[in-house]
Amino acid sequence: MRESKSGVSQYFGISFMWSFFQWFYTGGDVCGFLQFPTFGLKAWKQTFFFDFSLTYVGAGMICSHLVNLSLLLGAVLSWA
Repeated sequence: MRESKSGVSQYFGISFMWSFFQWFYTGGDVCGFLQFPTFGLKAWKQTFFFDFSLTYVGAGMICSHLVNLSLLLGAVLSWA
């Protein structure tokens, strides 16, 4: 039981520090790490970018593969 508490607190600390880093280095709505043009500037202009939120990573780790795939399919369909 002790190992799971230390793991949760470790990941909480990592998530908090990453969010603090993002907040500190963001100058506006389209500046910093919030909207990183992973797929190029042409895709970014069409609002297709990667969000570096560790909350989404944690939710993906908790949910099953079926839930993750249905969320991905729903996101792709709603974007299209």
